[in-house]
Amino acid sequence: MDKENLHPAPRLSSVRKLSGSQPGILDPTQPSRLLRTPGAKLSFAGFDPLTACSLGASDILKPSSNAEMYRPRRVVIETTPFGECTWRFVPSAKRESGVADEGEWPRNVNLCGEPVEMTQDQWDIYKLDPLYECFVPGPYELPTIRAIPPKPRPLSTESLGKRQVSSRSPSPNRVMPPPSAPQRPRSVSVLNACESDSDDEDEVEAMINGRPRRRNSIKERRQELENRRQARREKLKIKNEEVSEQGDEMFTNTYPNGSPFIPHPLPSSMRSTTPELSKRKATGAFDTSWSPDSREVEELRHRLATNYIFSSNSKRTRMSSPPGHSREREFRQKRNERNRTKQQRRMEEAEARRRERDRRLLDEIMEEIPETVPEDTTIDGTPYLCTYAVFISSSDPPLDIPIFDASMAQDDAQDDFYSQTQSGETQDGHFTQPQSADTQDDLFAQTSDGNTQGDSSSNSSKDEDTQEGDIFDLEEEAAHRKAIEESRRKLAELERDRPLWEEQARQRRLREEVEEQARQAKLEEQRREEARKKREVESRARKEREEAEIKKREQEKNTRRERELRDQERRQRRQRWSFGPWTTQRALERYRILSESFDTTKFTSELPLHVEDVPWPSLQSPKIFSVEDVTWDSVERFFEVIRPHLRHQDYKAMVEQSHRRFHPDRWRSRNLLKTVEDEVIKGCMEVAANTVAQALTPIWRSLKDRYKEPGITLDILHVCRIAGASRLTGMT
Repeated sequence: MDKENLHPAPRLSSVRKLSGSQPGILDPTQPSRLLRTPGAKLSFAGFDPLTACSLGASDILKPSSNAEMYRPRRVVIETTPFGECTWRFVPSAKRESGVADEGEWPRNVNLCGEPVEMTQDQWDIYKLDPLYECFVPGPYELPTIRAIPPKPRPLSTESLGKRQVSSRSPSPNRVMPPPSAPQRPRSVSVLNACESDSDDEDEVEAMINGRPRRRNSIKERRQELENRRQARREKLKIKNEEVSEQGDEMFTNTYPNGSPFIPHPLPSSMRSTTPELSKRKATGAFDTSWSPDSREVEELRHRLATNYIFSSNSKRTRMSSPPGHSREREFRQKRNERNRTKQQRRMEEAEARRRERDRRLLDEIMEEIPETVPEDTTIDGTPYLCTYAVFISSSDPPLDIPIFDASMAQDDAQDDFYSQTQSGETQDGHFTQPQSADTQDDLFAQTSDGNTQGDSSSNSSKDEDTQEGDIFDLEEEAAHRKAIEESRRKLAELERDRPLWEEQARQRRLREEVEEQARQAKLEEQRREEARKKREVESRARKEREEAEIKKREQEKNTRRERELRDQERRQRRQRWSFGPWTTQRALERYRILSESFDTTKFTSELPLHVEDVPWPSLQSPKIFSVEDVTWDSVERFFEVIRPHLRHQDYKAMVEQSHRRFHPDRWRSRNLLKTVEDEVIKGCMEVAANTVAQALTPIWRSLKDRYKEPGITLDILHVCRIAGASRLTGMT
């Protein structure tokens, strides 16, 4: 095979793509042909006997191994909704001479004249469908899927009626060929299928069971497999001969009329022969294109045409004549019974037709009279003449109007023809095919006796039937006239009350018009009310949206203004504290201002917290300060230096406020760290705040415990002030 055939054909522009294992993507009737259970699902896999095998590829490629036996094949698995799984092999597609395989997938395929891109699962689905044929051509050509034209279905002999069978019978002048011995192709076909199944099972078993490892074992296994096949073929041949002999004994070598015949062989096209036995089987157990119906139907038709053809008289030859008087008496009894049955049937049919006509007449008349008064006016209100219904009360007799129509005449003609065919004679005097056992006996009585008494009795029965039919027709005609007169009388009575009907009909129409107008007005009012409510809801929703948008814009505007003011204040503070000498007094002043701003400002995501916004207790200048400079010693140093510059109460209040300000719970309640955007700065600020809180705790406790003692006087405060003043003087 050429290398070009291993690759799919080039893709076409804008082609349809078929993928998945679901049948019926393009053909909705495909699931009914492929799925045995509604709702089942198909899946595909490769059947490879080397699966789960410990041997390597080197053993597979040995010259002694059979490469064709171990070639992987595709299998289809059908999973029912209940979880049951069955599988079978996917049949191979037809290939052009010289093409080794079906190529690689997905690839472009010509599907019934339309180029589509198809996966291997969809290709296998069309190979499984018996209504499509898959063909793989040579290189540079697309694989083809075409619809197989439906084959004409053979006629079944069971569906043929009596007339059709009789019409197929040959004429007396035609010379029929002698029938041949019947065959039993059905049994042979089944045996062939069994042989193919067993062969496939043996091959699969040979593929799955131990793979040959040496040349001698391969030869022995092949010889054993060939011996088993030969034994099965011998058994099959013996069974075919036995079936053929049994079929010959089942049929006698005589025609149905008693004449002998000489068996002749079937034509070569109709002969059932044993299929040619070869190493490679033509039909397998999984071949979906094989159908066992056509051949059996043709052979059955041939047997019917040769073995079951009757002669012209269509009667068996009687060996002895029956007694004359008893046979004639039985014939008359049967004829009288048929006459009584026919008379009863005609009366029942006439009664049924009469009732149907009465019902139709009443329905047509009552349609013109709604409720109790008929509406007999035109669109413009002018009355017109019509036929009114007859009001029948419970006391009135039933209306009997047996109208004569063409159907009665047709039924009479059919009855006459039926009486003639029942007696076995038509208008041209020829005998017809017998329809029942009674008619066959009557026909035999007429042909065997042949006396004038039978003819006279037949003629007298015909005259009696004619007289009875005439009397019945006269009675029916009289009843028909009487019913018509009664109907005319009642219609005349109804015509006198016509003005009252018209007035009531006019009033009813006016009342209905008023009610309809009121109903329409009510519906219109409901529609207007619903439209008004809908407009109100829409207007309210629109106003709410507008108010929400205005509020949102105002909030954004305020946030932007606050941010601008905050940035401006930050710049001003930076400019204020960045110039001039940095002293303890300025550090204390900066701490107070930042503390007031820090406590009153509400920091959010729109107004985040910065390092410069926090009043860190430090003596360093803002120009060189960083959050890493906040330590335990710097905090103690700050509060120790500023203490001489404050009164005792102010200093104590500042320490308490600072202790609460930097407490971790306070920071968590205000969500200060959540507003910081930079994660690194957030971590540094959290560590610095905890350090300040821990350093202020002993200072706050010492102040709280020391000044509770009453012995402390103002001398201590004075000494502290002097010491603080001296320190400030030394710093300056």
